[in-house]
Amino acid sequence: MRTSHWFAQNRKTISDKIQWIFNQPEGILCEHRSLHHHISILKEGSLVRMFFANPTQPEDSFQYSGCMAEYDLHDPLNLIVAYPQALLLSLLWKSSPRNVYIIGFAGGRIPMILHHYFPDVKIESAEIDKDLVPLAEKYFGVLFDQRNRVVIEDGRDFLENKIPLGTYDFIIIDAFRGTGYSPYHLNTADFFKLCKKHLTEGGVVTINLVKTDHLFLEKINTLRISFKHVYLHFDPINPETYVFLGTDGEALAEAERADRAAKIQHQIGFDFSFLKRAIDLKPLSQQDAYLLENFGSSSEILNMKDPPPGPLKLLSSNDPVFFKAEENNRCPCGSPFLFKHCHGKET
Repeated sequence: MRTSHWFAQNRKTISDKIQWIFNQPEGILCEHRSLHHHISILKEGSLVRMFFANPTQPEDSFQYSGCMAEYDLHDPLNLIVAYPQALLLSLLWKSSPRNVYIIGFAGGRIPMILHHYFPDVKIESAEIDKDLVPLAEKYFGVLFDQRNRVVIEDGRDFLENKIPLGTYDFIIIDAFRGTGYSPYHLNTADFFKLCKKHLTEGGVVTINLVKTDHLFLEKINTLRISFKHVYLHFDPINPETYVFLGTDGEALAEAERADRAAKIQHQIGFDFSFLKRAIDLKPLSQQDAYLLENFGSSSEILNMKDPPPGPLKLLSSNDPVFFKAEENNRCPCGSPFLFKHCHGKET
């Protein structure tokens, strides 16, 4: 049982780790080329933000991603924008998580929040870019210990090799290429079936999608057929990003979601309004009219056993995700084909 002194000390430890950044001028704190990304970390006022670009592009023509991680130096435990706050809505079903799995680490913001507010939780994150881990520790104040660890591996591969089953209370998927590409193999029916094998009873899968995704509707439809209950969080202030939750556990009515969120907010004391996020969460069935009006409809279900849809080819063959691809291994784009029969033909 952690005391208020423990929480205060942990908060101070995080603040001390980033104290040096206060004295840095505004602008670029770090530019780093890894195998997978050109990583830029910028200071804007008291805000620190991380961006990705494709490292194969000339520096004068970088096309940066949206912000991959950010925080305020004055309040590093506050999640500033709505979508990372919404990634924690699995707590409505599992308010005292013991084990959490996260695909996509970047600046480590969600692991940091869980590590601080839930002192008994164990967080495992999968990240394909090993260079991000020391950058998250240096520039974002992430604390690593036995409760917060990162494996450098494809998130699906790690889950396929993970034993025992039924471990995680929830699984969070927040993985994007620097170009905004959300990996196909992390959005298929067979992948969600794999996730469900690793969930505890009533566990939840949470996934972040952007509306510019060329398979946006297909991914929603795949979620729909993969879980008994699917919920959608939409923030009108940031209409580009959507958070979906899928569970085979209990269905939660609006009043119950609000009541549970209020209790969690009172107990945990987040630096943001968890209740507001819960109020903005709606069953997918209630959002069908909105989705149909804004995006149309699709009956296609994504499955690794089937040929990948055409939009997969939009992932350029010179993307760094292919740098170490071997011709007789599965293509890193996430299709079920060997690299030599997929993007390898163009490389």
